[in-house]
Amino acid sequence: MNTRDAMPNGGTFTVRADNVRFRHEDGFPITGDYVQLSLEDTGIGMS
Repeated sequence: MNTRDAMPNGGTFTVRADNVRFRHEDGFPITGDYVQLSLEDTGIGMS
């Protein structure tokens, strides 16, 4: 709903999913394979 309100005149809403691997060697306390979700819109923002 925030994206809809931030783009009253239209725009682009992008959802991206990427595979990521967390390893102890890289400093992560948890390890394993995960899905990272990224959300982006071209809205003007909200007051």
